[in-house]
Amino acid sequence: MSAMICNKCGGTTNSAVCDWQLKDKMVLECYAKVENGVWVKGCGYDNCDIYTIEGVNELLGKHVNNGQ
Repeated sequence: MSAMICNKCGGTTNSAVCDWQLKDKMVLECYAKVENGVWVKGCGYDNCDIYTIEGVNELLGKHVNNGQ
């Protein structure tokens, strides 16, 4: 999964946890983003669908590099 920058909040996210457009790879909003090496709620967290929210919630609070 590639690192991407959210156009709405400027947070660092990836394609698995954001709403993005394939044509120009622009992130419309992120459901999770990285702050200080840890996954936190993104600007679009409240708009996340029921299929994606479970994976997003599993990421929250974990460190990016080692998953702890």
